[in-house]
Amino acid sequence: MNYVEGRKNIGGMQNSIGMSQQDCSSIKFLFEYLENGLEEISFESLNDFCIVLEGDERLYFQVKVNQFTLPKVSELLRENNIHEKTIFIGSGYNDKVRNLLQYKERYLQAKQGILNEDKEKLFKEMKDICHERKINVKSFLRCDFFVVESTNRIDIAKSAIEKWARNKNIYINVDNLFNELIAIIGNRLRTTGGKLSKNEIMELIKKHNTSKIESFISKKDRISSVIEKEAKKDIASFMDDLIMKYKDLLDDKLLLIKYFLENDQLVEAKNKIKNILNVCQDLEAIYLMILNIMGEYDTVIEREDLSKKEDCILEFAKAHMYKKEFTQSLDCLSRVDKSKWESTFFYISGINHNGLEDVEKAKEDLNKSIELDNKNVDAYVVLASLIYTSDTELATEYLDIALYLDPEYPKAYYVRAQISQLSDDFSAVIENCEKYISYSGDFENESVLLMLATNKFHLKVNGWQMQF
Repeated sequence: MNYVEGRKNIGGMQNSIGMSQQDCSSIKFLFEYLENGLEEISFESLNDFCIVLEGDERLYFQVKVNQFTLPKVSELLRENNIHEKTIFIGSGYNDKVRNLLQYKERYLQAKQGILNEDKEKLFKEMKDICHERKINVKSFLRCDFFVVESTNRIDIAKSAIEKWARNKNIYINVDNLFNELIAIIGNRLRTTGGKLSKNEIMELIKKHNTSKIESFISKKDRISSVIEKEAKKDIASFMDDLIMKYKDLLDDKLLLIKYFLENDQLVEAKNKIKNILNVCQDLEAIYLMILNIMGEYDTVIEREDLSKKEDCILEFAKAHMYKKEFTQSLDCLSRVDKSKWESTFFYISGINHNGLEDVEKAKEDLNKSIELDNKNVDAYVVLASLIYTSDTELATEYLDIALYLDPEYPKAYYVRAQISQLSDDFSAVIENCEKYISYSGDFENESVLLMLATNKFHLKVNGWQMQF
């Protein structure tokens, strides 16, 4: 346990027990802003850390070990001169703080025209609560409050790294990267008031990048049910129904779970669901989905005998598929009447049959998946990868559709490069390889680098290097 007195050369910590929560919080927000203008993260200020964005915009962070209450919020705003954006991080907040934050969010959305409510009325109601509790409303509007539970701080930080990597389609050794960042922040940056630039962060990521060509069990597919807007609407609607069903019994807990799901705070959602799963089995499928997203496939499979619901069976099939246990995955799918199969069932079946080298059956299932959902980008790309040597024209058509639906889908460019390679179209191979690298961030993929270097050599492009 650490107890710090004074602010000199310790990144702003004062009267706070334990540096680990602050270090984990800095990693969480570092990765949340890495693709949103981050220039550097600094431990030089009187705050716990500061994120510097493009244009020298600064976000100041203070980490508190206690739960936020209205008196605590009032105290923080009095003690700090809130002129620039300040973010307070605590271990939780009570219902009164949550209600006040909801007023603030509704007011800001109404002010921006996103929410069709009377912004003046909302502001007055928020201002009255602030006045009653001696909270400066102007300062309150300038700052934000976030929760990083101290007991789950490590999982939360690792989840932020994993989420960033998923969005970039990069495979990272999250544990090793996390451990190195903790060592750098704790042993060097915080003690000396140092800083870490974006370039330095990217070099660390590159060091722990484990990218290799894998099967088309797409990381994007693994998270699409959480991050896509339409799916989020379905989850929100489902959670609203549950809140009504368990009104006065679990509504507070379910509201918090809904918030975590809507904001992709998967570690927090998982832990909250686990605590009430024995009394609310309606959440089983979402719980399994989160475990699959986080790569905890064995934990999913351990629960296989506990549920026979179709949406749960789908998650069991996914877990076996991700582990390349293709026969077991097909066995799971067979438990559901095939007349009830939706697009995702056929997509997973297609991946499994491809893994078992039954290409014709894989193509049949993938075509059926597209027939049921003509916006299934993954199915178009996998199907194109299976047929491009025998039917280049149709494969190209599938890729065109996929890129129309998602212009930044990396693997579509990878398959395009393979197609261009067949006709020795060196320029097209180079262009598609470079787009694959640009959109995936996968700058160590040996297969792609070999294609890129070979085709640049054939074109005698200056400056190419054999990077494999």
